[in-house]
Amino acid sequence: MTIGRYRWFICGLIFAATVINYIDRPSDVFPREAVGSVVGIGGAVGAVGGMVMAKYAGWVLDRIGTYTPIFIVAGGAYLIALLVVHVLSPRLAPVEMT
Repeated sequence: MTIGRYRWFICGLIFAATVINYIDRPSDVFPREAVGSVVGIGGAVGAVGGMVMAKYAGWVLDRIGTYTPIFIVAGGAYLIALLVVHVLSPRLAPVEMT
């Protein structure tokens, strides 16, 4: 049994875990009435980030011709996002609605 045979299945599981974490985190912290808005704002920010990344990727490929800086930025974005989550919510406590 080789991993090559299951690589897309493994990638799909990792993607599903990321999506579940993306949708589940706001429901753990924000009240029921705010979860949709928080997820929507996060989706909008992600869409803008995707547009910026597409422009950056085009610029890098035109100038440098290699994907290496793009992968470095993409990998670093996950680490920065993890840092932001831990800085903004050091202990996972529900937000109080006023």
